[in-house]
Amino acid sequence: MENIEGNQKLNRIRLETEDYEMELAIRKLGNPADILGKLYKLRGNKDLSDEEKNEEVKKIIAEYLR
Repeated sequence: MENIEGNQKLNRIRLETEDYEMELAIRKLGNPADILGKLYKLRGNKDLSDEEKNEEVKKIIAEYLR
């Protein structure tokens, strides 16, 4: 198995056997501890409504998966 580094956020893995050849492109995600910290702080924020919290969660998740 060979690890081919392309883009900073993309990890490519190439696997070859006698029968088949496969190349996987796996996105590197952000630090899960960071996302949990942000979501925990958001959970405790009493100033936002549930709908506003949902919008903030969507933004946090989108940033994490970017």
